[in-house]
Amino acid sequence: KMAALISGVHRRLKSSETPWKEKLKLGRMAWKSRRVVLPRREQVLLDWAATTLIQHYANKSALEEPILREMWLFLEDILESTRLKSLAQSGSIFLNSSFNQVFTATLSSACQPKTTQIDFIPTVLHCMEAILAQPTLAAILLSRYDTCVEMLRPMLCLAIQLSNATILESLPALLSLLVTVLQKCTSLQRQQHRHTKVFHSVCEELLAPAVCCCWVLKNHVDHSKVPSCTMSDVIVKIQEHLQQSLFAREHAAAFEKHLCDTKDSQTPGYKGVELLFQQLDLLVKNKGDANMSKTCALPAGGMEDAVLQYLPVAFNSFLTSPACADISRTGFAMLQTLCGLALPLPGENDAETEDLEEEDSMDVDIDLEDKGKVAGTAQEKRLIATRDLLQTALDLNVYRALDDTASGGNQLAWLQQVLNTLLQIPPPDTAAKLDCVRLLLDMNHHIVAPRLRDIWTCAWLMLDKAVDPAIQESQDKLLCSLLETYAKLRQVDTLLLAMLDAVLRNQDQLSVSKTFPPVTLQRWCELVQDLPIGLAMDIWHRMLNKLQEQCRPGVEKPHLECTPACLEQMTTVLCLFLLHLRLWDVNMTSPMATRVEQLMTSTCTTVISPLFKLCLQTKQMDEHLHFAALHLCHTWCQLQMLSTYLQGSKHSCETVPGLGVREEWWDFSLQYPDMSPEDWSVLCHKLLKTDSKRIRYVLEMLCLQKVKMLGMLSSSYEEDTVRRRVQNAISFATEIHASDEDGESWDCQATSVTSDNYPTAHLYLVCSHIGLIAPRCTQDQLVPLAHYLLQTLVSGKSCSQTAGCVTRAMISEHLLQSPAYLELLPMQEAMLTAVGRCLADTVKPSKKTAVVRLFVKTLQEISNETVKNTAQMWKLSSAALQDLQKEVETNLTKDLSEEQLQNVFQYCKVLKQLPLDCLSDVSSARCIISSLAVDCLITALPNMSDCAADVKRANLVVLRDVMVGQKKTSLWQSLDAAVTMKGLFISISRLTFNQLEEAPLDTALKDIYQDLMYNLLWSVVRSPEGTSALPAYTAHLCEALQRLLEPHAPQNWCLLDGLFISAGCTMSAGLMVMQNKLKVPAAQGEIIASCTRKLSTTVVTLIERITCQQPWVELPAIMTAMSAALRVQMADAQVDEDWTPLIQQKISWLEHLLTLMQDNVQKI
Repeated sequence: KMAALISGVHRRLKSSETPWKEKLKLGRMAWKSRRVVLPRREQVLLDWAATTLIQHYANKSALEEPILREMWLFLEDILESTRLKSLAQSGSIFLNSSFNQVFTATLSSACQPKTTQIDFIPTVLHCMEAILAQPTLAAILLSRYDTCVEMLRPMLCLAIQLSNATILESLPALLSLLVTVLQKCTSLQRQQHRHTKVFHSVCEELLAPAVCCCWVLKNHVDHSKVPSCTMSDVIVKIQEHLQQSLFAREHAAAFEKHLCDTKDSQTPGYKGVELLFQQLDLLVKNKGDANMSKTCALPAGGMEDAVLQYLPVAFNSFLTSPACADISRTGFAMLQTLCGLALPLPGENDAETEDLEEEDSMDVDIDLEDKGKVAGTAQEKRLIATRDLLQTALDLNVYRALDDTASGGNQLAWLQQVLNTLLQIPPPDTAAKLDCVRLLLDMNHHIVAPRLRDIWTCAWLMLDKAVDPAIQESQDKLLCSLLETYAKLRQVDTLLLAMLDAVLRNQDQLSVSKTFPPVTLQRWCELVQDLPIGLAMDIWHRMLNKLQEQCRPGVEKPHLECTPACLEQMTTVLCLFLLHLRLWDVNMTSPMATRVEQLMTSTCTTVISPLFKLCLQTKQMDEHLHFAALHLCHTWCQLQMLSTYLQGSKHSCETVPGLGVREEWWDFSLQYPDMSPEDWSVLCHKLLKTDSKRIRYVLEMLCLQKVKMLGMLSSSYEEDTVRRRVQNAISFATEIHASDEDGESWDCQATSVTSDNYPTAHLYLVCSHIGLIAPRCTQDQLVPLAHYLLQTLVSGKSCSQTAGCVTRAMISEHLLQSPAYLELLPMQEAMLTAVGRCLADTVKPSKKTAVVRLFVKTLQEISNETVKNTAQMWKLSSAALQDLQKEVETNLTKDLSEEQLQNVFQYCKVLKQLPLDCLSDVSSARCIISSLAVDCLITALPNMSDCAADVKRANLVVLRDVMVGQKKTSLWQSLDAAVTMKGLFISISRLTFNQLEEAPLDTALKDIYQDLMYNLLWSVVRSPEGTSALPAYTAHLCEALQRLLEPHAPQNWCLLDGLFISAGCTMSAGLMVMQNKLKVPAAQGEIIASCTRKLSTTVVTLIERITCQQPWVELPAIMTAMSAALRVQMADAQVDEDWTPLIQQKISWLEHLLTLMQDNVQKI
């Protein structure tokens, strides 16, 4: 019965009358059941499953979809079984040689639109993995090259489709299979002898899906779901296969013939390597295989994007392959061909382009604006491909000028044609376009030389200021490359004249004055500074001639030949040039110095004065015209002042200008005497009626320039007159315009000043001249400025910031860290007063909290500008500070927000940056009082946050540094020592920073506090006034130590640590007096010795109790206090007394304490 069943199963599997469901059931039973004896079971069932699938996909026996799915699952079970793997390894099992057609057909069907076979693709891929994992089976599946190509195409298409789908589970497995098949295909390709057939096969079958697959994997796959290394491996394998197939050594002659021969000399009907270029041309125009786009579900324009991305890869592959026989000839010809595909030159493929546009217009009906955006995006992609092609050509030195010159210069002409095409592209300009122009410049400057003016236009003049960072970076690279190239060629004059020509040609389109971006400006400065003197003066002279042509003096009325905006742009370029010249040198020859003076005179008489006459004659203010005149005048005055300063010893009395007759700020006849004070008055009053921030900024620059010149040229007998002139000029230049807005970032150039960034520009002007302003200002003038700086630093709002630009917060922070500020004592005095005001403004008074009200009152008292000495200051603020200390001892406050604490911390940081050891007594006292008030306020907080801890740490650092400064003993002659020491005593009452009272004291803070107490007590014992407060302080300290160790007292061991630090420092300072190391009056010494002995007795008594109660309390603070106490007791011993028993007693006591500690540590 069993034998009949076996023969029946085999027969029924082959029978056409047996239903498919029963066949599948019988097949699984024969595979799984050991009771069924079937000879060569694995081979029979594998052949049956493989034959069934081959017949299905050959359309000989169609299967329903459920049956087909089950058949694939059955085949998967067979292929992944251990039995089949062992047989495959021994070579005892075989696969039907036609089975590769099954995979090809299955994968192709899965790529069809609206197919349902995509659902069992994972099963199919598992079957492929199992077959390819066995060399014997894989050899049958991938035995021939054409078979591999047939399988690769649907695999690539399926990879594209899976990448665009939302389900990516099968994509990693497919990519792994792709790597295996590509490796095998590449290996078989090397063994082929018919290279032309391989070339055609790859071009027609694999090129389109391969480049599309690379594009999709690189740009449209979520890297978080698919490993990037897997995708990179696939892309590399695809590119390697294409390179080996398309650019083999055997095709070298064909490529050279096709690329280098003229169209007339090419063989008619020659079908060789041109097939590659025909395919690329069709694909880049979206005229390739339409079925593939639908099959792969590519987005609109995806085929074009994929080919454009592949063109640079193909170019690099060709140049590095044996197919490129001559890189300067064949390689350049390939560059021409591929650039023609990426960026068609004028006259090329016009008919095809028109046909393509007609087809597009017939397919869809879109809005004109959307169509423009689509066109701009497509053009940008073509420019990116062109950029990458040019970059590859530059890296591999494809264009060689000497070889091209010898062969007639055709390559140079073609590159210039590419440049012309790029410059014809209408704005807005893109980063890729600017990069292309830069690469052409880097190849050879002769390419861009005929179009320098147009390059300046597109890359600088017509480019919007607010551009994307990528465009800004490309602009900087192009402009810096221009400057560097022409500096090396010694043709800077040619470059600058081309810039001015660009300005003149586009004058009707100019609305705002253009300056260089910050990066380019830095390179411009270096270039101008490195110019030889002779060349620099030639450029100056030629630029003056250009300006003179546009500004005609006239007999009665000057007039302009260009627009005012054009004039402003030209003067801006001249100012940028003159401001960075290095003309005055000790080694300058006399003829050269004479020529400089002639140019200075010519600039004044032929340009600046006519412009001012025109400004005076115009009834309405033209901002461009007036700004151009003032800006150029300021630049000329800078040069004149530099000449006067560097050559002052050579000047006679007649050459030094007088101070003029007017003291008002608007009298600039000292700097520019060609205009009378009356004319300056008329002009400046007209200018101030407008709201132009640029004009006001230049006037402020002239005022500060005037202050500098007055300091250089004034005589002692004119001192009062000079002082009034200086005060008037500074008052106008430093006038603070309060604004809630932070202002935009600014590029530090006068022409860029606007209403939005004027606050930033004005602050920059004041801070950059702080060394000039502060010594000449009163405290009444400096305090508002300091207050403004602090508010800007702390409350500065975030604003858009560009590389190379500054913000108000950046300016304030840089000033407070600059060496010039640290050397200005008046500014520091003003800053201390301003800190008190800002702290009071930050912590707004509350009707409910007395702590905050008293804090604000204390700060207001010390911020009073009428306070001139420490005695007066303490008289005003001592009562308020004592009230604040009493309130803190009893009540807490919840009124401080985290934002307010952040602001307080910023002000404490400003105090830390001051040279606190060099302050005067008044400033030191003001600093101490404000720090004590802040410390009281922080101590009154119910919870000590991290920000509050930062404030306390910074505040203690300030107090320490003030005490360290030159041993400020004299302070105690006016300071209230009791109030000061009580404030510090209150401070240590809450030194824990993390709401756990058992937590150890912060190590960094403990070190700061210990340093502060040491310096404080050192100053106290040296001063009679300070010593008078020592008994009360010692009593408070002893009382706090004893109260903290009472049986029912809360265990605040962090506070105990702080108290022992204070005790140790106090006893150390007292010991210096007791041992006569510090000489003080006898009465004062007795007070100090009495307090020290009392404290040492208290400490010695308590240490043993502390060790017994809490052995884990931090040891260093206890040891410091204990050692100080022992030293005090030793100092009290008589000289003739036997010290041995006392020392032995103390050593025994210490050993006992150490034993207790060790025992407790073991228990813990």
